[in-house]
Amino acid sequence: MTTNEFWINVLGVLSTKLTEQNFYTWVEPMRFQQKSEDDVTLSVPSRFMKDIVEKRYLEVIEETVTRLEGKKLAIRIVVDSGEDLSPVSDNDAPEKLQTDQGEDELVLEAESSAQPHQRHAAHTMSHHVLSPRYTFESFVVGNSNEFAHAGALAVANKPGTTYNPLFVYGGVGLGKTHLMQAIGNTIFQKKPDARIVYVQSEVFTNEMINALKNGKIEEFRRRYRYVDVLLIDDIQFIAGKDRTQEEFFHTFNALHGEKKQIVLSSDKFPREIPDLEERLRSRFEWGLIGDIKPPDLETKLAILRKKAESIELDLPQDVALFIAKAIKNNIRELEGCLNRINAFNQLTGVDLSIDVIKSVLKDILMDTERVISSDDIQRHVAQYHNLRVNDLKSKNRSAELSYARHIAMYLCRKLTNMSLPQIGREFGGRDHSTVVHAIKSVEARYNSDDKFKIELESIENQVMN
Repeated sequence: MTTNEFWINVLGVLSTKLTEQNFYTWVEPMRFQQKSEDDVTLSVPSRFMKDIVEKRYLEVIEETVTRLEGKKLAIRIVVDSGEDLSPVSDNDAPEKLQTDQGEDELVLEAESSAQPHQRHAAHTMSHHVLSPRYTFESFVVGNSNEFAHAGALAVANKPGTTYNPLFVYGGVGLGKTHLMQAIGNTIFQKKPDARIVYVQSEVFTNEMINALKNGKIEEFRRRYRYVDVLLIDDIQFIAGKDRTQEEFFHTFNALHGEKKQIVLSSDKFPREIPDLEERLRSRFEWGLIGDIKPPDLETKLAILRKKAESIELDLPQDVALFIAKAIKNNIRELEGCLNRINAFNQLTGVDLSIDVIKSVLKDILMDTERVISSDDIQRHVAQYHNLRVNDLKSKNRSAELSYARHIAMYLCRKLTNMSLPQIGREFGGRDHSTVVHAIKSVEARYNSDDKFKIELESIENQVMN
């Protein structure tokens, strides 16, 4: 394997492990310098970027290199501008700025002083700033996401009036962040002076903790309560954090009362988020809730065609079909595959065929071939219903257990190649007629009960992802 091929493979794997925005902001700009028997050297354009990469992404880079090389190599990050690489003092460290501003605020301040056409360029300084890559034009609409897309578009056109809050939920890598940031970008284009904040919920929590510790909670509140649009990604992570939930409750009320737009994303429906306060749960359901499901084959093909066109890659139809069938659920993995294929094509000039693609994507394809087992399904169903796996296999026929057991049997039939008798044996030796009854009852309820439909799809997404 040449050094170019080595780095292409590393980037290809990393693009499937990280969000698109984090990948293109922090990882893709790095340049491969050299690989020895003991280490790999990568360069970055600034000390700031070096500190962020070492703090947040060094571990995943090391894991990827170890996996591809079959041995552990040290990763060295250097600055290619000739800056002194001595350790950064506390006064200079991005995470310990001796000012009233967090990392996000420095970026927003830099943007506000820039010319309108320069503002989006500042996104390279922080992954919390809107990325110009995420637009409605670049979002591929299909059966799996059309409702969430329509809601997001309505909010972008009439923020604070149409659906407030907008709550978007779905599995990992399905486009929630894309839709959220498309809303922000659209509002920004129409109203460049709008105060728009996009942040991940964990950052919100960390900033609040630091504000409390440093006696600057009022400044934190002004930062989040005096905005026109608040976009918070992965809101489920505030669950179980009492002080954060209290603070966000009042932030939500302040913004909603002033008709300022709130957009939230989560991996679960509000009522399925464990340890979330009821008062927040009810508020999350005030507006519109839109779900994003794994894409069907047609949508995956459309995504591949659109992405290939945007990067000027000539992707044969049979190759596109092979990739769409191989990558089951995750759009992020789909685009990561295409990025790797494009890099390979540019460096080698080799015509793309299915055999070539199998070689280029062999490690990714091995990962996607993970077989879902009845153990996987039983574990997820039991966890969702606060039961033990042994409860599902027991002779207990209580309503609660039968309900969960039927769901698990249905998913075993849908997601595995097990026969009806095999499924029955996995649930305490039940006969195939019991399994048939369970499957039919789940299908009937799925078609008539919207709440049950949401629950079933949520469990299935957890199993698949």
